[in-house]
Amino acid sequence: MLNNLEDKIIKKIEKEKLKPLSRSFFVFKKIIFWILTSIFLLFAGLSLSVMFLIIKHGDWDIYHFLGSSPGTFFLKAFPYFWLLGVLVFLILTLIKTKKADGTYAYPFIYQSIIGMLIVTILASGFYLSGMSQKTEAYLSSNKLYRKANYIRSSWENPEKGLLAGTLKIKNNEFILKDFSEIEWVLVLPENNLTGKELLIDNDKIKIIGKINTESQKNEFIVQEIRSWKCGCPHCAKMEGSCNGCSDENSCNSENQCQIYKMK
Repeated sequence: MLNNLEDKIIKKIEKEKLKPLSRSFFVFKKIIFWILTSIFLLFAGLSLSVMFLIIKHGDWDIYHFLGSSPGTFFLKAFPYFWLLGVLVFLILTLIKTKKADGTYAYPFIYQSIIGMLIVTILASGFYLSGMSQKTEAYLSSNKLYRKANYIRSSWENPEKGLLAGTLKIKNNEFILKDFSEIEWVLVLPENNLTGKELLIDNDKIKIIGKINTESQKNEFIVQEIRSWKCGCPHCAKMEGSCNGCSDENSCNSENQCQIYKMK
C-alpha cells in the first residue's frame, strides 16, 4: 500500500513538474517576516513614546478655558489615538511571532511580556532622542490628526480664549492665520507678556487671550504665548527660562529641557 502511495506521489511530481523550493526562498521569507515584525515593534514603541509625551507635557492646564473639570478634561484629552496604535501594532507583532521558529515553544503570556518590554525600551529611546516630539509636532499640522487629539483641537477656540496658527509679521504688525485660514491681528501688552520670544515670523504658536469685541477687525488680545511644536515647560514658557534649567546641557534640545519650578 505504501509503495502504491509513493508511486502516485512520484507520478504526480513528474506530471506537474514540481520542484522543491530553494533554500534561499525560505531565507528570504524569514528575513521579510522579521523585517515586518521589527516595523510593527518600532511603530508600537513610537506610539507609546508619543502617548507618554502628551500625558507628561500636554496643555492640561487649559481645561478651565473650556469650562471643564480636570477629570473630565483628562478623559476627553487622553491620547486614545496613540493607545490604539500601541495595541494594534503590539497585537500584530504577537500574532506574527506566535508560531514563528524559535518562539512557538514559549507560552503566549511570555511572548506578550517580552513584546511589551521591547516596546517600552523602544519608547524610551524614541522619547529621549526627541523622535516622539518631532513625530507629534509633524502630525499636528494635519487636520484629521488634530481632530483625533483633543488637546490640539482645543486651541482652535478663540471665543474661549484659545487660538493657534502661523504667525506673520508685516510692518511691525503681528498677524496670526489660524487653521481655518482666518487672520487675526494680535494686540500685545506692553509689559509682562509670557512667551514674547516666541514671536517669530512663519512659526506656529499657541495663544491664550481674548477676542477684542470692541474692534471691528479680527483682533485678539494676547495674554500668553506658547510654542506649537512642543508642550514641554521649556517651549511653553510656563515654568521659567533657560537660566532655570536643572541641566545646563539640556538646553541644546528643547525637547529634553528640564526646568525647575519657579519659587
